[in-house]
Amino acid sequence: MRRVRVATMVLLALGAGPAAAAEQDAQAWAALQLDTTLTERWDATLSGELQTRDNVSAFQSLILDGGAFYRASPRVKLGLGYQYTVAEPGKSDEQAPWQSLEYTHGFRDLTLGYKLRLDERIRDDTDGVLPRLRLGLRVTYPLGEAWYAAASEEIRFNLRDPGTGPVGGFEQNRVYAGLGRKIDERARVEFGYLWRFERERGKPDRSDNVLFLQFVISADMRAASGR
Repeated sequence: MRRVRVATMVLLALGAGPAAAAEQDAQAWAALQLDTTLTERWDATLSGELQTRDNVSAFQSLILDGGAFYRASPRVKLGLGYQYTVAEPGKSDEQAPWQSLEYTHGFRDLTLGYKLRLDERIRDDTDGVLPRLRLGLRVTYPLGEAWYAAASEEIRFNLRDPGTGPVGGFEQNRVYAGLGRKIDERARVEFGYLWRFERERGKPDRSDNVLFLQFVISADMRAASGR
């Protein structure tokens, strides 16, 4: 448990920013995710996320993401994928091949998941590739057979500063708390509040208050193939 507390404190310290001086905005994000078990070792994920801004009145972005994961052990997964972001008018779309390492374990009734992900971002407003490191921690706790509570934090660092586009170094901190409900063995829905602090280049930083809704559908191709 001490390691969990230390990891959480480190994430909070690294992600802290001058949020009081940032521009405030109310947003809503809605996501749909499909998780598929392909074999005993391989999984695949596809997702789409629609984000709105300006007090939920304007389109901000559409994020499409897909990847494959190799289960090296019951607790460790290695991932490889691609993300494409359709940005609002006047801003640059983005492509980002990525690689990830995920570690999950249980502590009493808690399930803890740690994620390390490297994005290679390609944008029209930035020369060359902009590598970004994402460090995440997610905790879930069961509230009976169908309901569960979830909390997470993710910090994002750009490993290069090209002088235009996203800032170099610490870029974002995302803190989330919500509730989830298992609809059946193959589907669940999760909703909650997400706070995002983001550093901006040449203008005030952002502090976004987000209502978040996500549907997750799971499929098992092993059952379909009779394995």
